Amino acid sequence: MNSLISHVFLRPYYLFHYHHFSQFVLRFKARVLLPLKYIFFSTFSAKFFTRSCPTRDTLLDKKLFPETLFSKLRQSAKYPSLKFDTGSIDVHALHNQFEYHSHAFLFYSEPPKSHWHDVCKWLRRYPFGLKKGDRCAWHPYVCSKRIQAWLVLWILNPPETPEKEIVIDSLFQTLCWVELNLEKDIGGNHLWENSIALIWGGLFFEGLIGERWLKKGLLELKQCLRTQVLSSGEHFEKAPSYQKELVHGLQFVLPYLEKLDPEESKFISRYCDKMQSYLEEIAHPSGTLPLFNDAWESVMNAKNDSSQQWVGDLFVWREPELFFVFDAGNLGPDHLPAHSHCDLLTFEFSAHKCRVFVNSGTFCYQGRERNLYRGSKSHNVLLVNGENLADIWSSFRMGYRGHIVERFSKTDSVGTWVVAAHDGYKHLGYNKIFRAWFFPKNSLFLFSLHFSQGVQKSHLVQEFLHLHPTVLPKIVDNQVEIISNGSTFYLQPIYSSPSLEIQDSVYAPNFEAQVPNKTIVLTSRSQPMTNHINVLTAWAFYFQKENVRPSIEIDEQGLKLKWQVLDQSFESLLTLSTP
Repeated sequence: MNSLISHVFLRPYYLFHYHHFSQFVLRFKARVLLPLKYIFFSTFSAKFFTRSCPTRDTLLDKKLFPETLFSKLRQSAKYPSLKFDTGSIDVHALHNQFEYHSHAFLFYSEPPKSHWHDVCKWLRRYPFGLKKGDRCAWHPYVCSKRIQAWLVLWILNPPETPEKEIVIDSLFQTLCWVELNLEKDIGGNHLWENSIALIWGGLFFEGLIGERWLKKGLLELKQCLRTQVLSSGEHFEKAPSYQKELVHGLQFVLPYLEKLDPEESKFISRYCDKMQSYLEEIAHPSGTLPLFNDAWESVMNAKNDSSQQWVGDLFVWREPELFFVFDAGNLGPDHLPAHSHCDLLTFEFSAHKCRVFVNSGTFCYQGRERNLYRGSKSHNVLLVNGENLADIWSSFRMGYRGHIVERFSKTDSVGTWVVAAHDGYKHLGYNKIFRAWFFPKNSLFLFSLHFSQGVQKSHLVQEFLHLHPTVLPKIVDNQVEIISNGSTFYLQPIYSSPSLEIQDSVYAPNFEAQVPNKTIVLTSRSQPMTNHINVLTAWAFYFQKENVRPSIEIDEQGLKLKWQVLDQSFESLLTLSTP
């Protein structure tokens, strides 16, 4: 309780500490001017924002459309249950549903068809105005997604008269509204989507206005690419599912942009390829992207070659029958934590090409469950005293948070260590909490270890390991038998004897969808330091029963891992400097 109170009082401090001054200025301007813009636009849109330029819809040639990409996109529905024909769904509940107004769900109909009649009905229900529901329908981010959805659908099956004129007029009005409200106060993926929408507007409409939209959209998008795409190809908000959305937005528009402006197209294509390659590197063998930060089950073409490497802040170990991805990066950009979860040093794992350990997903953006899914208990991480690794609040806010303070890997003659540390529990006396992994060269097991240095207090320590819904676990003789797709694996706590239990939990493959799953929980109490290394939790994952029995020894040199295969003994030393 005292910790919660301190977090609440410190929230204003962290807002000003982590956010840029320009963000406060831009947010203040947006909040003050937005109501005035709504009044002006709703009053004068018929006079000043009526279409005054022709279209060049012939540019949107279906032959250029990336059909394969569209097919892959439809395997990754964010809201699979969302549709215009709401049936028993409360229509009023959809007023504040961004995805309903974005019309992106139209991509997931089977087979693809024209929805222009439904779109026109939606336009009559949600004209530009000042009512609460209409405000959500005309949010700049929602408008940007809707522009892209309409024009992609136009390419597949253009509307016919009279719907065609209604849609064109609405597109023009919507683009005018987006241009007036570029989300520079938020930035991130919102400003990126605004930029792509303006580029589409410049491709679709001719004349000075179309040229202005194209020029402005390209200018903003290039700035987004330079500032938001990290050297590894990762988007700086560190949410793979959103990165895939951004990549697809680029891939849809690039063939048409190339016809109009080849040079700009080449510049954008380089970033697009880099981001695509990054996603392929971190995807499970099934093609599913890891559920890091705000995420849902998104499918990619995964790399199938063997590799053991750092991919930006992630360490990826890929072999024919084993895939492991370890997130050793920060929670996200400090000035934009909206899509960040409390998942420092989380991981995901596949065995025999089936997912075994997963994070829990996102489920929703509002309500009590929002921060339950953002919290540390919904991820494969260590908790101390039941506290989150960050103070999350108000759906998209974050106060106190931990950061990665150390990260490295080393390989010796018998295997590879991968180690990272964070300071998320510094306020409890843990200057660093380390997570170390060891991969022996014979791949008989995977070893996990949490430890700290220099703590003189005792705390409740829990490690959560979330299993994919298809995985069935049971505890036998203080080890967990894990059955996945007909194969049996084993998880054994080592070094100490923590409480071991299997809890019922839920997994969110998509938004507003929950599936029962199981979570392995290791619980112990950290003891005051007797060595310079204090082991918090340790376990080994075996691919065969009774094939090895790792053990840990701690001395002045560091931490020594020992194991035996048949009559042959092995050991590997992890050395750390004493603080």
